[in-house]
Amino acid sequence: MTDSIHSKLDIIENITQAFDQVSGFMYSLTSAQFMQASTGQWSVGQHLHHLVLSTLPINALLLGDIEHIKVFGALERDTWNYEQLVTQYQAYLTQGAKAKGKFVPDELTPYDKQEVIEAFVQAKEALILAVEQWDDDQLDNYCIPHPLLGKLSVREMLFFTIYHTRHHFQGIKRLLRNILN
Repeated sequence: MTDSIHSKLDIIENITQAFDQVSGFMYSLTSAQFMQASTGQWSVGQHLHHLVLSTLPINALLLGDIEHIKVFGALERDTWNYEQLVTQYQAYLTQGAKAKGKFVPDELTPYDKQEVIEAFVQAKEALILAVEQWDDDQLDNYCIPHPLLGKLSVREMLFFTIYHTRHHFQGIKRLLRNILN
């Protein structure tokens, strides 16, 4: 991926593509595949639930009153492009960063598959609606907190959401490959 992701239209296009790839793949899985996990690791379904849990707060902020976002203050550094954001996030992952607190997925059962996929699709739809309500310039003028990366511009948080979704999708596919081999 290049830093060709920049404009609001690019962001919407990439969110749609990333989320649709994941949801399409998840719908194709059996309930048993949805439950697959390596020892001590999240199951396929838990990866998806984590993506839901990480998208919902972004949706709430972006769909809410902009006054609630102003409390986070201004970004005190140059904004990152997509590649810079990815590099920063990967550095934290290399250092062993893991999801904590409200971002840790619940234990799931095979019966949760449909509900979790539907929640993921709804989270995508709400995110697209939220992004559509923002002017392109506003995406750089406001920032919101990320639990690992600190303050991010709204645009950077959207870059993160795109990459994070793709990152977990690769993890899901790797998990299923490793279990089948």
